[in-house]
Amino acid sequence: MINYRKALSISIVLCLILASILPVFGVSNSKSDNNIQEKFENDLRAIYDNEEMKDEEKIQKIVENLFTLKIESYRNNIEYNLSIFFDNSNELSKNLKYFIDKAKLDIAIKEQAKIKILWDKYDIEFLDININKEQAEVKVYVAYEYQMEDCDDPSFVGTEYTVSLEKIKSKWIVININSNDAFDIAHLDYGINIEALLNSPSMDEVETIESIEAKKASVKKQVENAVLLGFIDTPYTRSSAVSYAKKYASYSTRNKNFWYYNATNETDCQNFASQCVWAGFGGVATDSTAINGKAFPMLDNGLSGSRSWYHTSSQYGTPTNWSWTSCNGFKNYLAAGGYAVGPYGYEYNGVAYSNLGDVIHVKWDTNGIRHAMVITGFKSGSTYGSRTRDQIYVSAHSSDHNNVLLTTIAGASGNTLYTEAIGGNLQ
Repeated sequence: MINYRKALSISIVLCLILASILPVFGVSNSKSDNNIQEKFENDLRAIYDNEEMKDEEKIQKIVENLFTLKIESYRNNIEYNLSIFFDNSNELSKNLKYFIDKAKLDIAIKEQAKIKILWDKYDIEFLDININKEQAEVKVYVAYEYQMEDCDDPSFVGTEYTVSLEKIKSKWIVININSNDAFDIAHLDYGINIEALLNSPSMDEVETIESIEAKKASVKKQVENAVLLGFIDTPYTRSSAVSYAKKYASYSTRNKNFWYYNATNETDCQNFASQCVWAGFGGVATDSTAINGKAFPMLDNGLSGSRSWYHTSSQYGTPTNWSWTSCNGFKNYLAAGGYAVGPYGYEYNGVAYSNLGDVIHVKWDTNGIRHAMVITGFKSGSTYGSRTRDQIYVSAHSSDHNNVLLTTIAGASGNTLYTEAIGGNLQ
């Protein structure tokens, strides 16, 4: 068995100069498109035929080329044939079919959002390679950074993949792919209906201003009564929450003073969102003593206490009410606040009245809220009360997103969104 960590960085920048000779959404010359596909097919055959190349090197090259071709598909808005890396003599597994369909969905979402990318670059980092006889497992982090035309700062998306390969007739073939993306985990079993996802009705305007103002007034009254009883209300500094989200959004910059959930079928989205809210209440990212000591602005009301809200550097170092790590747990905790210790706020459907530092929750199916993102920016001209999905930038974990337009994220463009409006923190 071979077990080692290896890092590889591949960075390619698509320069703005090309914008004058290429269309907005990629290369349209069919000959060039065919050349790209042909190049990868030739490279794959060369890898298979190279008897001097060791297995681990072949595996790395194959996985590298698989994700590079996927990125080229996204860049050029062209569905290149990713199945050349799979065993096409049999019907593809649901995971491999999903991988291909998700690549198609990403292209379709990009086209629908009509974004113009001025430059981009990608990085492929091999986290681990394990080879056991005729089987291999590769863990890889694929990072994609790009600059949109109407955005001041670059956007970033990073996803962890686990790729399984098998040596079949002396050729290493990809037989399974899983990712840490919350959308992928939720949709893997029943697949992707691209047309339905693209044409889902928007839920942005389903709640009236009267309803939202009534919620705000109710929470305000509760907090005023709590203060009269001697509670101290700590305000929410939204800029601090945003700064934390942007700094710690990627795998390479995550805050190692907190546990990071990335095991199979685990996601880190609400854990990260809670960290951002915690920072907005004055939490110091570098203070491991305060974090592990559950110091304010965390609240330690006991392991099973209803108003406990904390997380340490230990796995599952959080209360049993799951207020820190569960989307539904955080939502319920926030709504129950305002009269007792801990953060408080209110929830409403849509994003029209959202603010920086608010948490957006996504509902993909009947199983409740499945993903959390933190609002870190708005497009120029966006106004409170009339914000739309194509005006909001978010940052999140699982997969990693930093300053990404909401409408370009699979699952967020057409599904039901809820905004958790953060109020304050009582102590």
